[in-house]
Amino acid sequence: MSDTEEERLIAAFRSLAADRRAATLRAIEVQAQMDLAKSIQRSKPIVCSPTEIIEVDLIDKLALAISTHLKPPPIPLSVDLWDIGIIATFLKREPQVVRERIACMPSFPRAIRLPTKNCRTQPLYKAKEIIEWAEKHQERN
Repeated sequence: MSDTEEERLIAAFRSLAADRRAATLRAIEVQAQMDLAKSIQRSKPIVCSPTEIIEVDLIDKLALAISTHLKPPPIPLSVDLWDIGIIATFLKREPQVVRERIACMPSFPRAIRLPTKNCRTQPLYKAKEIIEWAEKHQERN
């Protein structure tokens, strides 16, 4: 996770906490009072204090906020397949340039076209092969 993403997450957490703190505290207070009343009626001790309820509630909200901002783990380059758009980003070129001038070169890695029922799919390329191909074109001193 980059520093910028981490800073955005921290800001989101702080904003979430600030926006919901008053409402959450009131709801927790009401819930704690209800739990206390039930506990007194049953003559059983309270399982946790209102402070512990606040911590659990905040932890649950933070976990939810984190999960909505997390991305799935990246696919390893050794098995990832790239389309023309990703290759264009990697090579710092426009997709049209990659499609019309680079992918058609004889030395460029062969495309993978996954079968479908009705039509031909877009070409995919092994990320590892694209990286190796690009590194072969490095200037020598």
